[in-house]
This record gives sequence, C-alpha cells and structure tokens, in this order.
Amino acid sequence: MRVFISWSGKRSQMLAQALRDWLPLVLHYVQPWLSETDIGAGKRWSVEIAKQLEESNFGIICLTRENIESSWILFEAGALAKSLQKSAVVPLLLDLDFREISGPLSQFQAKKLDKNSIHEIVQAINDTAESPIEKPRLSQLFEALWPQLESQLISIPESEDERGPVRSPQDILEDLVATIRGMDQRLRSIEQSLPIAQIVDAPKPEPTALNKVVEREARSLLKRGQKINAIALVRATTNLGLREAKDLVETWEGDSNVSASA
Repeated sequence: MRVFISWSGKRSQMLAQALRDWLPLVLHYVQPWLSETDIGAGKRWSVEIAKQLEESNFGIICLTRENIESSWILFEAGALAKSLQKSAVVPLLLDLDFREISGPLSQFQAKKLDKNSIHEIVQAINDTAESPIEKPRLSQLFEALWPQLESQLISIPESEDERGPVRSPQDILEDLVATIRGMDQRLRSIEQSLPIAQIVDAPKPEPTALNKVVEREARSLLKRGQKINAIALVRATTNLGLREAKDLVETWEGDSNVSASA
C-alpha cells in the first residue's frame, strides 16, 4: 500500500522522514513515498510523481508555518485531491491552528501533530488497506512504537518565524460584512420574484435579543467610525432587517459614551 507524503522546507522534511521511517513499523504493508528522497537521479520528476500518485492509496501533507503558502505544497495538494478521495488526504499541522488553513488546503480534514491525531491517521490508513490489521493488534503496535516517533518529533526545531498568516479580527469582520451583503442581495432577488401578497402576508420572526457582549463590540466599532461593520455585526447575531439594525445602531450615536457598559 502506497502512502504519498508531501513536504516542503527543512522542518516539514524532518516530519515527513520521521513518518516515512516509522509508519512501516506499525503498518507492515505500508510503503511511504517522499518525492525528493525517493526520486532517483536522472528521472523526470513530473512523470515519477504522476506515477506515484496513481499508485497511492493515502496522502499526508506535512504543513508548517514556513510552507503553508508554498507553491509546491499547493501543487501536490491539488494533485492528491484529484487522485484520491478527500477523506484519504490529511494535512498534518506541525505548528499551526485549524483557523490558519485556507484556500485549497481547507477542503481536507486537517489534524494537529499529537498522539491522538497520529493514531487516527494510522487507523484511517489501515481502514483503506486490502488486508487491514485487526484494531486491538493495531492499538498494541501503536502504543509500543509511539515513543520512537515521539522522540523524532521532539527533535524538530521550533519555527524561526512565529508570525504566520493568522487572520486578524478586522479581516474576519470584513468577511462577515461581505457575507451579510451577499445575503441581502439574495433576499432582495427572492422578494422581487415573489408576488407582493406573499411578502406582505409572510409571518415575521420574533426579534432576537441582542447579546450584551455583541452590543458592546458593535458600540465599540461605532465609536471607531466603523458604522457599517457595527450594523453588519448586529444583523449577523439577530434576525433584524437591514433598516431595523441601522436604526438601532444610529440610536447609539447620540450616547455620551458609545461603548456599552459591561
């Protein structure tokens, strides 16, 4: 059984090689494959990778803070997605949070690098095998051999760049505003396609009380001159219409202290 391990960068390579050496000890039928390590001199890399992808049953993408935007990682992730089912491709996060995964990589179910997650990956590989190892036996093998992999993982140095592409609250809020605007446009399109009688007679939902924490944040946005964002936040957390949310936010503009009290 072929397991394709994708990596880019020194720390990602250390993780990939640790998995390459360790996986066959737990799953004797597994043949891990690393592109740079396992491509022989003089061979055409594109042909060799295409061949390995065709023969692979499972894919592991070793992600670190340094390579999350690597074009090579994105290329191999796309190739794996085309060759394998999404459930058979796992991004393994060395020093990243799930919220930092975006773009093509977000289509896969990522796992953090810890004992439980590695156990889940081993079980997932075993589930796709033609002759899987019985689960009790597999658990025994994993427990016995985990310390060997753990010692290799501990030896991987920490990232020199701790910044990473963490999304700021402002970015998240801007996405929220864009989503709300898109919803408004879709709702207007639906309303325009319905007879007037259906719109007038449609039952109106009961207003949802505004959470104090949300109100405090919305007031804070208003105080900083971000009125549109404040309205969008109110709309996202209640079922108020655009006009009602706008009227509510505007009632706060005359307050001596725009920020809500705790």
